[in-house]
Amino acid sequence: MRKFLCSIIILFSAYAFLFASSADADLNSLILSNPRKAVELLNSRIETGLQKDDYRNVAPDLIHVASVYRMLGNFDDAMHSLLRAREIIVMHASSVSNTDSLMGAYYETMGLIYIGRYMQTRGVSFLNEAITLYAKSGYYHGAATCMKWRNYAFLMINQPDEAGKYLKQLFQWQQINRDPFIVACYNESEGAISELNGDYESAIKLYNIAMNNYRLCGNVIGQSDMYAYTCRAFYTQGDYTSTIEWAEKGSQFAKENGYSGGYYEILSYKIFALSKSDMALAFDLAKSQLDDISRLGLTIHKGIYLTNMISYAEKMNQYETAFKYSRQFLDVFKEAYGLSSEQRIADMTMQMQTENLNLRIENLNTEKQLNERIRHGQQNMIFYFVIALLVLLLISVGNLKKLQFRMFLFRDYVSDLIPLPVFFLAFVVYGFLLLMLFKSPLIQEQTGFIQYLHLLALSAIPSLIITLGLASLPAIWSSAPEKNRSFSRVTFSGLMLIYLLVIAYNLIFGLIEFNLYEILNVIFTYTGLIVVPLFFIVIYIEKVLLRKRTQEAGFMNIKIRESEMHQKPGVTRIRIVSDKSKDVFESFSTDLLLVEGQSNYTKFYFIANDSLKTSLLLMTLKQAESQLQSYGEFIRCHKSNIVNISRVSKVKGNSHGYKLSVPPMEESVTVSKSYINEFNEAFNRFSAGNAPLVDQ
Repeated sequence: MRKFLCSIIILFSAYAFLFASSADADLNSLILSNPRKAVELLNSRIETGLQKDDYRNVAPDLIHVASVYRMLGNFDDAMHSLLRAREIIVMHASSVSNTDSLMGAYYETMGLIYIGRYMQTRGVSFLNEAITLYAKSGYYHGAATCMKWRNYAFLMINQPDEAGKYLKQLFQWQQINRDPFIVACYNESEGAISELNGDYESAIKLYNIAMNNYRLCGNVIGQSDMYAYTCRAFYTQGDYTSTIEWAEKGSQFAKENGYSGGYYEILSYKIFALSKSDMALAFDLAKSQLDDISRLGLTIHKGIYLTNMISYAEKMNQYETAFKYSRQFLDVFKEAYGLSSEQRIADMTMQMQTENLNLRIENLNTEKQLNERIRHGQQNMIFYFVIALLVLLLISVGNLKKLQFRMFLFRDYVSDLIPLPVFFLAFVVYGFLLLMLFKSPLIQEQTGFIQYLHLLALSAIPSLIITLGLASLPAIWSSAPEKNRSFSRVTFSGLMLIYLLVIAYNLIFGLIEFNLYEILNVIFTYTGLIVVPLFFIVIYIEKVLLRKRTQEAGFMNIKIRESEMHQKPGVTRIRIVSDKSKDVFESFSTDLLLVEGQSNYTKFYFIANDSLKTSLLLMTLKQAESQLQSYGEFIRCHKSNIVNISRVSKVKGNSHGYKLSVPPMEESVTVSKSYINEFNEAFNRFSAGNAPLVDQ
């Protein structure tokens, strides 16, 4: 978000040099109202001047037209015009006045072009040259403007400390010379830092102070920019009503002063805010402006309007409309950057002798590092790809129901063995040690404590998500896995979340390059890191619990054979009444075998005339359980079942829990993991005169 906001500021910003240095008021007015016509006029003046060898006026006009090209988003023509201007200034220095000021404007515009192309470091170096030359020529407005752009550039590359350092320099300038324009530049820069740090109230106040100072020096562009930035601050803060209010004020101001670029920039924030309440209205408003924007040649503005229209159309399910405007956006992109843009920029850059050697060295180092990373990534990819295939093969042997139950066993067993915070720390240590073996070359380039801090963070991310997943694993996955359809979605979503967070962390801190090899390497690394140990640990836990449940079931069967509770038929009469239908179920307590919940109905399995019968009542299982509370032999063993414990003839144990034989019923009754303790207590209570089944 920070990079986006700053880039919009740079792209929408106008060109202070243009209006400060030119005495042609009509030209300035034309540039504000119709920049495309201004380009035609300037190019005509340039050709006339070249024919007359009037280099005194040609050089400033070339820089002027480059500034307009940059505002329109035509970076190629802007670079070409700048290099022509530089050539004339160098070769015909005696014919050109204000050489330092013109070269300052050259470096300023070149710096803004590089920043607009997201090459901020190089752009800052140009701005530094511009500041030096402007100060040398006594043009302090230009120097202050470049300081402002330099602060924005540092904010784009997440270096707020550098921005703050240079802000102090601008502060000293405005303290020495209380020029309203320089003070406004300082207030604007301070407001931008406050906004990007989330202090929107302070940012809005500072933008208004800057607006007043721009008004004092008659700077229309500065005032318009402050309207736009105030709208942006309100919008980012979520105050859409204030955004619309300020956008209407600002667009009216820009329109009255003939500033078309500022008008459409400010209007875009009204469209943003309207989309939050009425997307169709926002779409129609943006659409109504396209023809005028195209006529004026405002390429960047048109691209932003089209981007939002495409987004709105997709959200309104108008996919044909979205496709139509996507084609237009592609044409705008080609117009702004061109298919051969980068080659042309490279050719132009090669003409700058001051950067020639550094550029070649940088390219060689980049190519060497890239080849090394690709080799490293390919090696790790092959290794982890094989591991991933083996893991997927092992998992596919069982189905997802078994896998989800095993995950529940893992959560339950681990929480019994060690607290989840301890498990988290253990997994962090495990991940840290494994990542130490397979760390990327970029991590190896980190020195000292920073390297280990990155490794610790990269191991903590999956550990935290896995621990939180285990802590929130619902018990329903153990009691009724066949009814839970979300396990696979939840599991794979968790893995995707881990992948995205880890990849984002690596990209943010520059630990990997944004390419397919590096990203796949991260995915395969963490697949092996997470899935392999969890899989084998779960298998081990399942075997342990199977042995434990089988042993407990054996003790239960001994007690069943020894207990007298099966030899004393009960004579207690049970009567259960449905509150809804008023139907009644009656039976002797020993004849009622099982009560099964079926949504809003409850099914009773009972013995009548020496045969198994069933009866269905309109009532929930919870209502039936409340009427059976006075009968101690009936115990909840599952979220859907209540069993007569006195009729259990045999118990089988497995890692899921128990399976109960209740003749003459053919199907076994399940005792789920969440009801095992309650079942054991009831069983011990009914096996009177015998030792408890298990230690409670």
